[in-house]
Amino acid sequence: MASVKELLPVRKIGLHHIAFYRAFFENTLNLADIADQYLETGRNLVDARHTLILVQDALLVIGARKGKTPEQLALLKLPASVRKSVTETQKMLDRLRGIKMHIAEQVLSLDPAEAAAPISFEDFIATFDPDNVLGQEEQLSFYYAEVGGSLSSATEEATREDRERLSLVPEREDDNLSEAQKALQALHVKNLERRLAIINALASELTSNPTLDDPVAGWFHPKVANKLIRAQLDTLGKLVDFANEYGWWWFRHVKGLGQVTAVKLTTWLSQHEHFFEKQIYQHVLKKTNVLPGILIKRVDSPALAPVDLAASTDSTITVEGSHQIEPLEALRLPGQLDGQQGSNRAPRQNNRLSANNDYEAIHEWLALYKTHTYQSYRKEAERLLLWGLFNMQKPLSSLTTADLVLFRDFLCNPQPASLWVAWRKYPRTHEKWRPFVNPNPPPDEAAALSVDPGQAVEIKGSMSRESIAHTLTVLGGLMEFLTSQHYLLSNPFKGLPKLASNRSMRVNHRINRRLWQRIQDRLDQVPVADTVAYRTVFAIRFFYLTGLRLSELCAVKMGDFHVQENDEGNLAWFLSIKGKGARFRDVYLVKPALNLLQQYLATLRLESDPRLNELDLPLIGYKKWKDEDRKREERVARFPIYHTVIYADIKRILGKIAEEIEMNAPFDAQALREITPHWLRHTFASMLVKTTPLAQVRDMLGHASIHTTSLYLGTEKEEGEGAMERAFGAN
Repeated sequence: MASVKELLPVRKIGLHHIAFYRAFFENTLNLADIADQYLETGRNLVDARHTLILVQDALLVIGARKGKTPEQLALLKLPASVRKSVTETQKMLDRLRGIKMHIAEQVLSLDPAEAAAPISFEDFIATFDPDNVLGQEEQLSFYYAEVGGSLSSATEEATREDRERLSLVPEREDDNLSEAQKALQALHVKNLERRLAIINALASELTSNPTLDDPVAGWFHPKVANKLIRAQLDTLGKLVDFANEYGWWWFRHVKGLGQVTAVKLTTWLSQHEHFFEKQIYQHVLKKTNVLPGILIKRVDSPALAPVDLAASTDSTITVEGSHQIEPLEALRLPGQLDGQQGSNRAPRQNNRLSANNDYEAIHEWLALYKTHTYQSYRKEAERLLLWGLFNMQKPLSSLTTADLVLFRDFLCNPQPASLWVAWRKYPRTHEKWRPFVNPNPPPDEAAALSVDPGQAVEIKGSMSRESIAHTLTVLGGLMEFLTSQHYLLSNPFKGLPKLASNRSMRVNHRINRRLWQRIQDRLDQVPVADTVAYRTVFAIRFFYLTGLRLSELCAVKMGDFHVQENDEGNLAWFLSIKGKGARFRDVYLVKPALNLLQQYLATLRLESDPRLNELDLPLIGYKKWKDEDRKREERVARFPIYHTVIYADIKRILGKIAEEIEMNAPFDAQALREITPHWLRHTFASMLVKTTPLAQVRDMLGHASIHTTSLYLGTEKEEGEGAMERAFGAN
């Protein structure tokens, strides 16, 4: 019967292992640097030696099988310092035990009252390197220094091994060498050439090509493979699918796996994807915010394949290809659906745009906006364009008011769901990306994803009435722009009946004073320190006192603060904001806001007067310190933080407060979970409109229309409630 050891997958040799072995003999880099370049275990010297021995043994076996002479086989052998009869890890552990015994003997020879037991290696690392940032050799070196061991440290031994290895690397030619030295150098070069020639000759017999069915234990170091196996990623195919599913941050779902190792794994997978016949998507290899505008190639056929009108005998135009929705930037429109022949197109000679088709026209409109507004408006235009193509088989420039009534109904329940709806948010580079995300997926998600594209699936909790109204407003603006530029004859949205707006919605997105005080009491317990928690506390309170948008706060720099002095000598602090629609405004900082700002800056070890700091320094950001005890001048510059990070931090801290009060105040806990950063802006505005003229509130909030500001009015409603209580409350 086979032993357990025999049932384990044999670790395979790949071309990267051969390249690592070659570089060991011909490269002057430190062994750790070479390992970092080729191996998934990075700079860990112990794992590097294990891999060297693995490749050496495999080369010696295949070399003997191919009839290589003993002299040739000797060229394949590693230096004596690397070629060990036992594993390097075991040797270091033996040394560690020897040092412990030596110290224990010293302790026993002392007076028991004076003796102190030496700290164990495990306890030392738990205090010195709790996150295991250092490799085992470095940890042992520091431990030896701590306990006073007389043996040479592991790092010193590694340095010695590097010196021995470099003796195998030919030196550069030097005219000052003697004839004997030159002859020795020539022999050295010749031996290296022979060694590399043998390695190259045996590589084809030794190396294997990876397949999706290969176990990860066959390709990766055991300590890396074991982490993947514990996460149910026991084959390369499962690892590829998992990484493609979760993108750049996939390793966060694998306990103990760090970002550096994950990048090495996905890079290796990408280099071998031609063997897998499965693509490693770009959002796995790079963070989404640094991806270029062009998306990845889809594995399946494109969503919109060109249709040959001359060869088509049907009177209706069909969209060929797979049932795959593409994001706007990856979309390729068939000629008959690109809008050049749209029924609502204005005469070509009147067109003031450089656009010849709907796709180009949409992008000219989007080019008027930036960052967050651009992304929001792109999403709305994308949905309308795709709906016209897939559901109506019409270009954007042929849509009528009657079509838009159907589109409005479609927004309430996008069908077919398998074509339009994803069950969670995917990057736009992902093959499972869809224009809509269902926040309430069905219990059996797998069944929902496998339904026939033509079969309807009820979607609960899709777009709200207010969201649909916002979508129609944005798209009405798109059509109005195209009409004003004489790209379209008319705006079909003008004939669309308006949805009755739920004006109370914005007033309801307000935090009442009692709940706000509860939040304040909990925020007071967060320690004043330069931490993510304190930064989040500052953001919550600053939102409440200034009414800023999330994107506006994340864009604030020290140079945006300024002071005005009145005739009485009093100083008024302002914050200059570039808001929505590139509208500039000055936000007045009330005294609590100014005090909060100064305390926050002092906590960051910055000048409490923002004008005395670097003008380009972001207010909300993260920083790296070389040393917490160094002077302020030695700090590394702060970096801005993306708005989604602050949003998630605020939701997280409010969620923790909700958990704490769940038992005693379940309704308050529910309200806390619903609060978003924009609720703080609503609360600011709702309080301001009670005492301030509406036009001034509009300017302070940066609204384009006073109608938007009027949605925050709630005074009349509260007065009516009071009158009702006075009239009937006594009965």
